[in-house]
Amino acid sequence: ELIDPTVCMQYKDAMSEGAVLPPIRAVFDGKNYIVVDGFHRLHALSLLGRPTVSVEYVEGDLADAQVLHRDREDVVNRADKPLARAQWASMRRIRRIAPNGPGRAP
Repeated sequence: ELIDPTVCMQYKDAMSEGAVLPPIRAVFDGKNYIVVDGFHRLHALSLLGRPTVSVEYVEGDLADAQVLHRDREDVVNRADKPLARAQWASMRRIRRIAPNGPGRAP
């Protein structure tokens, strides 16, 4: 999936006018946050110069992140993906992290 600059600018403009978009979703492997949903929002926040972003996360590894990323659109409705569905359901908001940093936990 590529970052579409037009979408990023639309999100940036909307947020600069006060829109609140959903938090970024990630998998936390104990050291790094692996983004699985919200790449355009993350880029738009970076363009705005926001020092931190809200993230919902589950603990896991790269394999978990790949499953969640691949199935992020329809995982809630799919009976054949119980682990991924449970992981999405267990996401929680965490402290804010830098949008353009290395993805490490503070």
